[in-house]
Parts: sequence; structure tokens; C-alpha cells
Amino acid sequence: DDPGANPNPNPNPNPSPNPNLNPSPYADMVLDPVDGRVDFENVCFTYAGRPEAPVLRGVGFSAFPGEVVALVGASGSGKSTCLKLLQACYDPTAGHVLLDGVPVASILPTLLHKRLVSVVAQEPVLFRGSIEENIIYGAVTGGQTPAETLA
Repeated sequence: DDPGANPNPNPNPNPSPNPNLNPSPYADMVLDPVDGRVDFENVCFTYAGRPEAPVLRGVGFSAFPGEVVALVGASGSGKSTCLKLLQACYDPTAGHVLLDGVPVASILPTLLHKRLVSVVAQEPVLFRGSIEENIIYGAVTGGQTPAETLA
């Protein structure tokens, strides 16, 4: 083995919007089949613009496939931040956010956002058009995938 060789011969062609993301051995991993277990392990988070005001401190929980999970708390308590961390929009300041044991920040963003993690807000936004048009809005399907498959 060449110690100077690139450990990842297939670098991620779709870099994450997260500028702090480092290449990982999971970067090209396809989670198939997906079990769907989510783990927050001692997660801390502070927004860069407000270092004096941590949003999450030592948060830990597991959500298992088939469970219904509710994040409940006062405004500003970190509920939306947890969802943003699950979607790898941000990296935790400390701790780990895992999907089936894999750090979410290490999963290809296109795979994570299109196939693995979906979030529906409490008050969903509907665009002008039919329900079917709203369901398929933004789906890159080439017109080959019916709306029923996406729903």
C-alpha cells in the first residue's frame, strides 16, 4: 500500500453544501436496504453567529424504524435544529448524528436528501396546482416515476 495514495479513489462529485464536510470512508456508501434507525449521541450545537448561546447540549436519543417520534419544546429549544442536523444541513459542534450507524454528514447529499431523509413540517406549504403536482414538485424523475411512488 502506498501511504501517499488517495484513500478515496472516487471522490464525491456532488460536494455537500456543508463546507466543513471532510471525505469519509462512507462517502460513496449506499445504505441498501435502509433500516431507518436514527441516533443522536451526545449532540451539541451552536450557531456560528451566536457562540455564546448553545442551542443543543448533550442531546441523546434513538428513534427506531416504525416509531412515531415527536420533538416537543418551547420556541428556540432546538427542535428545528435537530431536524437540520438529521438532514446534514449543519455538522454538530460535538457528538454524532447517525442513520443506521453511519454519520449523516458522511452520506452523499443526493442520496441523503432524495432517498433517505424526508421531513414534513407541522405546517406544510402547498404550491398552486394539484396535490399530485405538489407531491412531484422538485422530484428529478425524468417523467418516469409516478406520483404514487413518490408519495
